[in-house]
Amino acid sequence: MAPYTHSCAADSARLLVSEVVTNVYAHTATLTVHIDISVHPESVTVAVWDDKPEKRPRVLCAHAGREGGRGLRLVAQVATQWGVTWPSEPDSRGKCVWFSLAGSVPPPVVRRDGQVLDA
Repeated sequence: MAPYTHSCAADSARLLVSEVVTNVYAHTATLTVHIDISVHPESVTVAVWDDKPEKRPRVLCAHAGREGGRGLRLVAQVATQWGVTWPSEPDSRGKCVWFSLAGSVPPPVVRRDGQVLDA
């Protein structure tokens, strides 16, 4: 993710990837995690796959004295959209927690003669 094209989304994406990957390791016994990142002109979508489809992610009510329980609530609050998908094929990667963040489109570069250059 190029920082100049999605600077607002970059920090949020780092935070949410950390939360989702931490959830995978805290709540499953998986040895494998796949992360797919799709950068679009106006958004960034991140998908975190694990091979334990039987472990359903849940948004928990976090208690004041409790250390955990805030990961997916944070994802829900920060992401533009988010969800969980289970591919229908039995040999697929398992389940996927994904989220999208609105990005910012970089301003065009305009030369003195008025020619617009690709950013």
